[in-house]
Amino acid sequence: MPFIRYRTGDIARHATADCPCGRGLEALDIIEGRRTDMLRTSAGGVAHALSVIYVLRDEPTVREFKVVQQSNLDLDVLIIPRGPFEETCRRRITESLKRQIGRDIDVRIQLTEEIQPDPSGKHRYVVSHNEG
Repeated sequence: MPFIRYRTGDIARHATADCPCGRGLEALDIIEGRRTDMLRTSAGGVAHALSVIYVLRDEPTVREFKVVQQSNLDLDVLIIPRGPFEETCRRRITESLKRQIGRDIDVRIQLTEEIQPDPSGKHRYVVSHNEG
């Protein structure tokens, strides 16, 4: 494993076995995701970004989305709807997200026509501003 001189924000696990190349250096087992893609729960734990991505991806009225967790754990959810977006859908999404992150957080859903990519040009589905 080469010495990396910059911070990527990746969360990885050390391998327990020696590297198959035989060099005897430390190796990584798996890269689990980015630190900023992990969400803090109100119970003090963490939830992987996929736990909220699945909620929105599986919702038929959502075409595109972005979830931003603020430093106080609240979620701002940008949604480009696929047709009419009814109050029942808003309640269903809010309840599902609260189940994942915590009942005491606020979920603010904002309908929009466009979601801007990050300055890097990438579209991140989940962003956490909570460094906890």
